[in-house]
Amino acid sequence: MAGYFFPNYPKIRTDRDSEALKLAKSHSVVTGGRLMLPMVRIDVPDIENGQSLEDVIGNFASSIERVRAWKEWYESNKVKYHIQEYQVYTAREDKQMLSIVFKLSSQFMLGTKEVSTFLAPFLENLSEQGMM
Repeated sequence: MAGYFFPNYPKIRTDRDSEALKLAKSHSVVTGGRLMLPMVRIDVPDIENGQSLEDVIGNFASSIERVRAWKEWYESNKVKYHIQEYQVYTAREDKQMLSIVFKLSSQFMLGTKEVSTFLAPFLENLSEQGMM
């Protein structure tokens, strides 16, 4: 699973990268962040010889089912995991991949181990539900 987590760091005034690194290691308590995960690959490849409408419909239907599953997961878990909202984006690296970004509002401590511990229940639930 490849995903990204962006904590809501306090305001950084000078060298962003250096200060962000210091904050990440500081074990300070922060509120919220954004978790970006791959959501669905829209499986409609660019085929030189074309494809049948049945194939296109099948590929889109599969993608729609997957997106609906994500929506149901969100509706069932938004309160439990303090998800304020979500947004869906086209992945930069693969224009057929959609990513979902959850805006989380829980407090947690910065630090590699602490952030991993904070995200573990969220990610385990997604895994158990077959979302990842």
